[in-house]
Amino acid sequence: MAAFSDRLQQTDITRSALAGQLSAVCDALANIGDMRRQVSQLAVTPEASFAWYTRVNTYLLDMLGEAATGVQEPEVARSIAVYLSFLQAKELTSQEPATGTAGFAARRFDASKLR
Repeated sequence: MAAFSDRLQQTDITRSALAGQLSAVCDALANIGDMRRQVSQLAVTPEASFAWYTRVNTYLLDMLGEAATGVQEPEVARSIAVYLSFLQAKELTSQEPATGTAGFAARRFDASKLR
């Protein structure tokens, strides 16, 4: 987080095509400490924490996808697209055990979790 913040302070995001998305990411990441505390203290439902982390990851992935559209060099654009696909697969792969854990903890799986 410190490295991200330091790098962000060196960048004028108001001129970036990604300014809106980056602002959403920064707003979400500003609250990550609070979310981690709530999760540790069991003060937030699994569904709420799952939704929060999924939203933040979606912001980050969308931002990378948007950044890739502005790349002129085909080889670099292709590399970014492959990396983005890998990250999206990784995100989906992490959602499965999170959903499973919530179902086992509740001792039941409703139809939406099974889907």
